[in-house]
Amino acid sequence: MDFVIDLQEGFEGDAVVICLDGQEVFRKADVRTRYQISRAEGIEIEAPPGRHAVEVSLPDKGIKQEIAVDLEATPFLGVSLERGALVFKPSNAAFRYV
Repeated sequence: MDFVIDLQEGFEGDAVVICLDGQEVFRKADVRTRYQISRAEGIEIEAPPGRHAVEVSLPDKGIKQEIAVDLEATPFLGVSLERGALVFKPSNAAFRYV
């Protein structure tokens, strides 16, 4: 099943690492939000249905946070950086960008 993670607001040249169930699935330096569309990156991951642990970290800033998601209920996850903390937005529908 496809699991989509969108890095959205607040990224300004950050290194980002994403792990799914303890396995690294994404690593990129210099992630920047395109403020015209409020999106920095989109990541598609193939994962089995059910509950999974998602960990997002910004190692250069010492920020790390985890969330449990149920892919059958919410196969889309928005992640923003707000005031030095990660904010997760699970969704059952794809995010729209203008």
